[in-house]
Amino acid sequence: MSGTTPSGTERTSPSGHHHQPEANREHEPLLGRPEDVVRSEDQSLAYNLIQGTAPLAQVGGWVLLILVWASVLTHNMIFFDGHPMFNSLAILFAIEAVLVLQPTGMYNMVQKQRGAYAHATLAALAGASFLIALVIVIWHKQYSHFPHFESIHSKFGAATYALVVAQALVGVTQLFTPQIYGGEENAKKLYKYHRFFGYTIILPMLLVTVILATKTYYGGRVLHIKTWAVVLAEIAIVAGIYPRVKASKLRGNRANAADAAAAAVSG
Repeated sequence: MSGTTPSGTERTSPSGHHHQPEANREHEPLLGRPEDVVRSEDQSLAYNLIQGTAPLAQVGGWVLLILVWASVLTHNMIFFDGHPMFNSLAILFAIEAVLVLQPTGMYNMVQKQRGAYAHATLAALAGASFLIALVIVIWHKQYSHFPHFESIHSKFGAATYALVVAQALVGVTQLFTPQIYGGEENAKKLYKYHRFFGYTIILPMLLVTVILATKTYYGGRVLHIKTWAVVLAEIAIVAGIYPRVKASKLRGNRANAADAAAAAVSG
Protein backbone atom coordinates (compact mmCIF):
# COMPACT_ATOMS: atom_id res chain seq x y z
CA MET A 1 0.00 0.00 0.00
CA SER A 2 1.34 3.45 -0.85
CA GLY A 3 0.76 6.99 0.37
CA THR A 4 1.99 9.23 3.14
CA THR A 5 2.20 8.84 6.85
CA PRO A 6 0.14 11.08 9.16
CA SER A 7 3.22 13.24 9.65
CA GLY A 8 3.45 13.89 5.91
CA THR A 9 6.61 11.89 5.27
CA GLU A 10 7.07 9.75 2.19
CA ARG A 11 6.04 6.13 2.06
CA THR A 12 7.25 3.53 -0.36
CA SER A 13 4.89 1.26 -2.29
CA PRO A 14 5.53 -2.47 -2.64
CA SER A 15 6.88 -1.78 -6.12
CA GLY A 16 9.56 0.43 -4.61
CA HIS A 17 8.24 3.76 -5.94
CA HIS A 18 8.36 6.80 -3.67
CA HIS A 19 5.26 8.93 -3.38
CA GLN A 20 5.77 12.60 -2.66
CA PRO A 21 3.53 14.18 -0.01
CA GLU A 22 0.65 16.23 -1.42
CA ALA A 23 1.80 19.40 0.37
CA ASN A 24 5.25 19.12 -1.19
CA ARG A 25 3.80 18.63 -4.66
CA GLU A 26 1.72 21.79 -4.22
CA HIS A 27 4.81 23.84 -3.38
CA GLU A 28 7.25 22.18 -5.77
CA PRO A 29 9.06 24.68 -8.02
CA LEU A 30 9.74 24.11 -11.71
CA LEU A 31 13.36 23.32 -10.77
CA GLY A 32 14.83 22.53 -7.39
CA ARG A 33 13.24 21.44 -4.12
CA PRO A 34 10.05 22.54 -2.35
CA GLU A 35 12.09 24.01 0.50
CA ASP A 36 13.66 26.42 -2.01
CA VAL A 37 10.32 28.24 -2.36
CA VAL A 38 8.62 27.66 0.99
CA ARG A 39 9.40 29.97 3.90
CA SER A 40 9.07 28.71 7.45
CA GLU A 41 7.20 30.76 10.04
CA ASP A 42 10.33 31.87 11.90
CA GLN A 43 12.11 33.27 8.82
CA SER A 44 12.11 36.95 7.95
CA LEU A 45 10.33 38.10 4.81
CA ALA A 46 13.67 39.46 3.62
CA TYR A 47 14.94 35.86 3.39
CA ASN A 48 12.72 35.43 0.33
CA LEU A 49 15.11 37.71 -1.54
CA ILE A 50 18.03 35.30 -1.16
CA GLN A 51 16.32 31.91 -0.91
CA GLY A 52 17.07 29.16 -3.42
CA THR A 53 18.25 30.56 -6.77
CA ALA A 54 17.32 34.16 -5.85
CA PRO A 55 20.98 35.28 -5.48
CA LEU A 56 21.42 34.74 -9.23
CA ALA A 57 18.57 37.13 -9.97
CA GLN A 58 19.97 39.61 -7.45
CA VAL A 59 23.37 39.56 -9.12
CA GLY A 60 21.83 39.93 -12.56
CA GLY A 61 19.56 42.81 -11.52
CA TRP A 62 22.30 44.74 -9.76
CA VAL A 63 24.83 44.16 -12.56
CA LEU A 64 22.29 45.47 -15.08
CA LEU A 65 21.70 48.56 -12.93
CA ILE A 66 25.44 49.18 -12.49
CA LEU A 67 26.10 48.74 -16.22
CA VAL A 68 23.56 51.42 -17.08
CA TRP A 69 24.34 53.87 -14.29
CA ALA A 70 28.11 53.58 -14.73
CA SER A 71 27.76 54.23 -18.46
CA VAL A 72 25.61 57.29 -17.82
CA LEU A 73 27.70 58.75 -15.00
CA THR A 74 30.99 58.45 -16.91
CA HIS A 75 29.97 60.69 -19.81
CA ASN A 76 28.56 64.21 -20.13
CA MET A 77 25.04 63.76 -18.80
CA ILE A 78 21.92 65.19 -20.39
CA PHE A 79 18.29 65.18 -19.27
CA PHE A 80 17.51 62.11 -21.39
CA ASP A 81 19.93 60.02 -19.33
CA GLY A 82 17.25 59.74 -16.70
CA HIS A 83 15.35 57.46 -19.07
CA PRO A 84 17.77 54.50 -18.97
CA MET A 85 18.64 55.16 -15.34
CA PHE A 86 15.07 55.02 -14.06
CA ASN A 87 14.19 52.11 -16.35
CA SER A 88 17.03 50.01 -14.96
CA LEU A 89 16.01 50.98 -11.43
CA ALA A 90 12.41 49.97 -12.21
CA ILE A 91 13.53 46.57 -13.45
CA LEU A 92 15.49 46.00 -10.25
CA PHE A 93 12.42 46.89 -8.17
CA ALA A 94 10.32 44.54 -10.32
CA ILE A 95 12.79 41.70 -9.72
CA GLU A 96 12.63 42.30 -5.96
CA ALA A 97 8.82 42.35 -6.13
CA VAL A 98 8.79 38.94 -7.78
CA LEU A 99 11.38 37.42 -5.46
CA VAL A 100 9.73 38.59 -2.25
CA LEU A 101 6.44 36.99 -3.24
CA GLN A 102 7.54 33.61 -4.60
CA PRO A 103 8.28 31.77 -1.30
CA THR A 104 5.34 31.72 1.08
CA GLY A 105 4.46 29.56 4.05
CA MET A 106 2.34 26.53 3.25
CA TYR A 107 -0.66 27.48 5.34
CA ASN A 108 0.28 30.75 7.06
CA MET A 109 -2.11 33.45 5.88
CA VAL A 110 -0.26 36.15 7.84
CA GLN A 111 2.88 35.40 5.83
CA LYS A 112 0.94 35.57 2.60
CA GLN A 113 -0.63 38.90 3.48
CA ARG A 114 2.71 40.41 4.44
CA GLY A 115 4.21 39.09 1.24
CA ALA A 116 1.37 40.66 -0.74
CA TYR A 117 1.92 44.09 0.80
CA ALA A 118 5.70 43.86 0.40
CA HIS A 119 5.19 42.92 -3.23
CA ALA A 120 2.73 45.77 -3.76
CA THR A 121 5.19 48.27 -2.27
CA LEU A 122 8.07 47.13 -4.47
CA ALA A 123 5.82 46.97 -7.53
CA ALA A 124 4.66 50.53 -6.80
CA LEU A 125 8.30 51.68 -6.69
CA ALA A 126 8.89 49.92 -10.01
CA GLY A 127 5.81 51.55 -11.49
CA ALA A 128 6.84 55.01 -10.30
CA SER A 129 10.31 54.54 -11.80
CA PHE A 130 8.85 53.36 -15.12
CA LEU A 131 6.55 56.39 -15.16
CA ILE A 132 9.44 58.82 -14.59
CA ALA A 133 11.44 57.12 -17.36
CA LEU A 134 8.45 57.39 -19.72
CA VAL A 135 7.86 61.06 -18.95
CA ILE A 136 11.54 61.82 -19.55
CA VAL A 137 11.64 60.22 -23.00
CA ILE A 138 8.35 61.84 -24.08
CA TRP A 139 9.51 65.27 -22.91
CA HIS A 140 12.91 64.81 -24.57
CA LYS A 141 11.36 63.85 -27.89
CA GLN A 142 8.94 66.77 -27.81
CA TYR A 143 11.52 69.33 -26.67
CA SER A 144 14.11 68.19 -29.22
CA HIS A 145 11.53 67.74 -32.00
CA PHE A 146 12.61 64.16 -32.54
CA PRO A 147 10.09 61.76 -34.11
CA HIS A 148 8.59 59.08 -31.89
CA PHE A 149 8.82 55.32 -32.48
CA GLU A 150 11.74 55.40 -34.91
CA SER A 151 13.58 52.36 -33.55
CA ILE A 152 12.49 48.84 -32.75
CA HIS A 153 13.46 49.59 -29.16
CA SER A 154 11.02 52.50 -28.93
CA LYS A 155 8.14 50.51 -30.43
CA PHE A 156 8.83 47.49 -28.25
CA GLY A 157 9.28 49.73 -25.24
CA ALA A 158 5.94 51.49 -25.79
CA ALA A 159 4.17 48.13 -25.98
CA THR A 160 5.94 47.01 -22.82
CA TYR A 161 4.92 50.15 -20.90
CA ALA A 162 1.29 49.59 -21.92
CA LEU A 163 1.32 45.97 -20.78
CA VAL A 164 3.01 46.87 -17.50
CA VAL A 165 0.26 49.39 -16.79
CA ALA A 166 -2.43 46.79 -17.55
CA GLN A 167 -0.70 44.18 -15.38
CA ALA A 168 -0.32 46.63 -12.52
CA LEU A 169 -3.97 47.70 -12.65
CA VAL A 170 -5.14 44.09 -12.52
CA GLY A 171 -2.78 43.26 -9.65
CA VAL A 172 -3.77 46.29 -7.57
CA THR A 173 -7.50 45.81 -8.06
CA GLN A 174 -7.36 42.07 -7.37
CA LEU A 175 -5.61 42.69 -4.06
CA PHE A 176 -7.20 45.90 -2.81
CA THR A 177 -10.61 46.16 -4.55
CA PRO A 178 -11.73 42.59 -5.29
CA GLN A 179 -15.37 43.70 -5.21
CA ILE A 180 -15.09 44.99 -8.77
CA TYR A 181 -14.64 41.36 -9.84
CA GLY A 182 -17.72 40.30 -7.93
CA GLY A 183 -15.96 39.48 -4.68
CA GLU A 184 -12.72 38.08 -3.30
CA GLU A 185 -13.27 34.54 -4.57
CA ASN A 186 -13.78 35.73 -8.14
CA ALA A 187 -10.67 37.90 -7.92
CA LYS A 188 -8.64 34.92 -6.69
CA LYS A 189 -9.69 32.91 -9.73
CA LEU A 190 -7.82 35.39 -11.91
CA TYR A 191 -4.55 35.15 -9.99
CA LYS A 192 -3.20 32.32 -12.13
CA TYR A 193 -3.68 34.37 -15.30
CA HIS A 194 -1.98 37.34 -13.69
CA ARG A 195 1.03 35.20 -12.74
CA PHE A 196 1.19 33.47 -16.11
CA PHE A 197 1.05 36.79 -17.97
CA GLY A 198 3.81 38.21 -15.78
CA TYR A 199 6.17 35.30 -16.25
CA THR A 200 5.55 34.68 -19.95
CA ILE A 201 4.93 38.19 -21.30
CA ILE A 202 5.87 41.06 -18.98
CA LEU A 203 9.27 39.96 -17.69
CA PRO A 204 10.53 38.68 -21.09
CA MET A 205 9.44 41.91 -22.78
CA LEU A 206 11.23 44.01 -20.17
CA LEU A 207 14.45 42.08 -20.71
CA VAL A 208 14.21 42.17 -24.51
CA THR A 209 13.57 45.92 -24.43
CA VAL A 210 16.83 46.45 -22.56
CA ILE A 211 18.74 44.37 -25.10
CA LEU A 212 17.21 46.39 -27.93
CA ALA A 213 18.31 49.59 -26.17
CA THR A 214 21.94 48.56 -26.64
CA LYS A 215 21.31 48.49 -30.39
CA THR A 216 20.18 52.12 -30.53
CA TYR A 217 22.61 54.86 -31.43
CA TYR A 218 22.48 56.40 -27.96
CA GLY A 219 22.73 53.16 -26.02
CA GLY A 220 25.44 51.62 -28.17
CA ARG A 221 27.42 54.55 -29.54
CA VAL A 222 27.08 57.16 -26.80
CA LEU A 223 26.71 55.15 -23.59
CA HIS A 224 28.70 52.21 -24.99
CA ILE A 225 26.56 49.64 -23.18
CA LYS A 226 27.64 46.22 -24.43
CA THR A 227 24.93 43.87 -25.63
CA TRP A 228 26.81 40.80 -24.43
CA ALA A 229 27.11 42.22 -20.91
CA VAL A 230 23.37 42.91 -20.76
CA VAL A 231 22.58 39.43 -22.06
CA LEU A 232 24.78 37.82 -19.40
CA ALA A 233 23.11 39.85 -16.65
CA GLU A 234 19.68 38.88 -17.93
CA ILE A 235 20.61 35.20 -18.11
CA ALA A 236 21.38 35.42 -14.39
CA ILE A 237 18.00 37.11 -13.78
CA VAL A 238 16.15 34.37 -15.63
CA ALA A 239 18.16 31.63 -13.89
CA GLY A 240 17.32 33.17 -10.52
CA ILE A 241 13.60 33.73 -10.99
CA TYR A 242 12.13 30.98 -13.14
CA PRO A 243 13.40 27.90 -11.25
CA ARG A 244 11.50 29.19 -8.18
CA VAL A 245 8.15 29.39 -9.98
CA LYS A 246 5.57 27.11 -8.36
CA ALA A 247 3.88 25.06 -11.06
CA SER A 248 0.80 24.62 -8.85
CA LYS A 249 0.28 28.40 -8.75
CA LEU A 250 0.38 28.62 -12.53
CA ARG A 251 -2.23 25.87 -12.67
CA GLY A 252 -4.33 27.76 -10.15
CA ASN A 253 -4.81 24.88 -7.72
CA ARG A 254 -7.56 25.45 -5.18
CA ALA A 255 -5.03 24.79 -2.42
CA ASN A 256 -3.36 28.03 -3.45
CA ALA A 257 -6.51 29.96 -4.31
CA ALA A 258 -6.46 31.58 -0.88
CA ASP A 259 -3.06 33.07 -1.52
CA ALA A 260 -3.81 36.78 -1.55
CA ALA A 261 -0.18 37.42 -2.31
CA ALA A 262 -0.58 35.93 -5.75
CA ALA A 263 -1.38 39.28 -7.31
CA ALA A 264 2.11 39.88 -8.62
CA VAL A 265 3.85 41.70 -11.53
CA SER A 266 5.04 38.29 -12.36
CA GLY A 267 5.06 36.50 -9.09
